[in-house]
Amino acid sequence: MNRWSIGLGVGLLIGVAQAGPLRLSDVPAEARWWVHFDVDQFKQTAVGRTVLDLLRQPDTGPKLDAMKAVFNFDIRTDLESITACGAGRRSAVVVRGRFDEQRLVTLLKAGDGYQELMVEGRTLHSWIDEGKAKKKGPENARMYGAIHRSGAAVLSEQAETAAHVLRVLDGEAAAQPESAAVQSEFPAVVVGRMSADALPNQQTDNPVARGLTGAVAVIGERGTNIEARLEMTLKNPQAAVQIRQIVDGLRAAALLNSEKDPRAARLAEQLVVRAEGTTLELRLSLPAAEVTEAMRAEMAKKRAAAPAQP
Repeated sequence: MNRWSIGLGVGLLIGVAQAGPLRLSDVPAEARWWVHFDVDQFKQTAVGRTVLDLLRQPDTGPKLDAMKAVFNFDIRTDLESITACGAGRRSAVVVRGRFDEQRLVTLLKAGDGYQELMVEGRTLHSWIDEGKAKKKGPENARMYGAIHRSGAAVLSEQAETAAHVLRVLDGEAAAQPESAAVQSEFPAVVVGRMSADALPNQQTDNPVARGLTGAVAVIGERGTNIEARLEMTLKNPQAAVQIRQIVDGLRAAALLNSEKDPRAARLAEQLVVRAEGTTLELRLSLPAAEVTEAMRAEMAKKRAAAPAQP
């Protein structure tokens, strides 16, 4: 989705919207997968605060300030949440935040290839994704977006999908049931769920794909640690054992290769794997300070390698 045109700003055709955790009422019942990023919650974590600090530095801050001047939108303060979902080749994104709708729509209409169309009684804006156009040609780079009356932006590569999600938001089409909610024992920044039929057909020979019936994932921060949990539901206990053996093998390989890739080895050390019946759970816990230190070190490395400005 980050390929969509005119940066993030023009694509987000929304007014003022509510933030916070995932709203299952935003996700169509047909969705075979969904992922939600709670940006507001992320900003409250140690990693989030580090990212915001890095985005204010001299090599990034002025660029975002310029973007704000154009769109009246600051990704550091105004973006609240992003929910992506899909089924088969159809996918959509629902974005919530604080935006200057009039300015964004005016800029969008000024772009090349702009169209306005009606689909299922909904007005959609359409434009050419410049990044995709360079790779696939303009005929394969059209995007569709709309402003829902709740203030949510709906974006998709298919006009019919965008219109359908708008119907879901209006309560005219079924949404995900509350039973699909992902439970977490710590404040979640990222949550996701998928079913086995979300996997491409070409992956059916993969042992994980063959044995999987569904999976949920949660990433967040608890205390001073970053926590991640991936829980897979398998077709039978034998599949759970087989996949655990694969995970154990990958972990052993990472540990043996610690001199070449110490970060991967560190993750392997902290990974906890538990198999019980048809459930396989992977948990990872890392000190947030360790992660933020690595982020700052990586940024410093990139700055040192960057050519000097004239």
